[in-house]
Amino acid sequence: MLARPSAKGLHKPRRQGAGRVRKGTVGQYGAPSRGAWQRVGEFVWILAVAAVGMAVIFSRRPDAFLNPQLWAEDGGVWFQDAYNVGPWRPLLWPHTGYFQTFPRLVSDIGLTLPLSQLPMLDCYVAAAVQLLPALMIASRRFGQLIPRRWVRLWLAGVYLAIPNSYELNVNLTNAQWHLALAAVLLVVAPALSRVGKAADFFVLALSGLTGPFAIALAIPAWLSWLWQRSGWRLLLATAISGFGGIQVYALFSGQQHRPLAASIFNTSVPQTLRVLAGQVGAGLLVGEKGYAWLQPHAWWPDAAFATSGVAAVAVVYCLIRGTAGLRVFTLFAIFVLGGALLAPASLGGPGRLAIPGYGSRYWLIPMLALAACLTWMLGRERVWFARVLAAAAVATMLGVGMRLDWVYEPLPNLHFGHYALQFAKAAPGSVVRIPINPPSWTMVLIKH
Repeated sequence: MLARPSAKGLHKPRRQGAGRVRKGTVGQYGAPSRGAWQRVGEFVWILAVAAVGMAVIFSRRPDAFLNPQLWAEDGGVWFQDAYNVGPWRPLLWPHTGYFQTFPRLVSDIGLTLPLSQLPMLDCYVAAAVQLLPALMIASRRFGQLIPRRWVRLWLAGVYLAIPNSYELNVNLTNAQWHLALAAVLLVVAPALSRVGKAADFFVLALSGLTGPFAIALAIPAWLSWLWQRSGWRLLLATAISGFGGIQVYALFSGQQHRPLAASIFNTSVPQTLRVLAGQVGAGLLVGEKGYAWLQPHAWWPDAAFATSGVAAVAVVYCLIRGTAGLRVFTLFAIFVLGGALLAPASLGGPGRLAIPGYGSRYWLIPMLALAACLTWMLGRERVWFARVLAAAAVATMLGVGMRLDWVYEPLPNLHFGHYALQFAKAAPGSVVRIPINPPSWTMVLIKH
């Protein structure tokens, strides 16, 4: 339970009378009060974090800003449906078994722009969503859970610099994973003001109606309310359950069911452990490139088994001894990982999930949960061998994983602007095919 704030140091309210001013605006002799200066300082702090965070995002994928391009469903589903069918009907169409409200709404906005500017719109929106969780972690709302600002800044930095995240950087289709992260963060550390709560509910609604994440978040949200009871947490848990119910309905009422034949649980336990050790454990510590180096070695299966065991012990330790917020986040990550392994959207069989760099979206939240557990284990209150293990893991992540995976290869230049010009010149009724990344994808538009 969070401790009740101490009254020590609070200003006494001013007496009623002429010249009385509202508390929190100005102090004696018209000077700004301490509360007002704190709000200004927090605003400046968030601006600074936003600037540095956007610089980090740019440095890892500069081509996304200098030569923005569409990625997969960005053009092949979201905009294609919005243009060919209209902005509203596709909002009710599930994709891969779930409603995908957020990218479809952004594509609806794209209808108001020239086609050549669509990749830029998607890039900027995706970058803003990618930045959002870092701002939430660094803000004062997380001061309830993590009083030390430098620890919050560290966690925000780990998120922005996470290795093994190639397909998650600055594209609209996979922005839903960053949106889901924002959703669990607002459950872990609820907003402090009415405006903040309204913004939280807006983010929660977008996330809940985009992908299956509300299903995975429902139980952790109810546990959060059980451990730290409040009316707002109860409202959040109820809303998340409602959004999860909507996605369950979409999953079982539509014709696009997840292919359970591709489930990794149809494979042996050792193969499953190798996938988890490689994509989550090695992916976090040595990155995609480091994992690609480890995998071919004959000793990797044994190392993968040992890595899985150590990571499992660390996670269980955090679930038993960790704070309520850490337990909620870790449980959410476990449910997300279980759902991804049970019915991955990527086809081609469970064996492909072991390929370095394949399906990196599935590993983001589990890797972040493991990183959060390692950070918590560094605390002075933990047993010494837990601190040593966490320190070694964090040092490896900083020195190897982040270093190797900092800059990702640019997407192939498919000259989207050239095709956009062809589309602008096409006669009404013409079918225009525009290649998009990954190279196997194509956007098909019927000119109006």
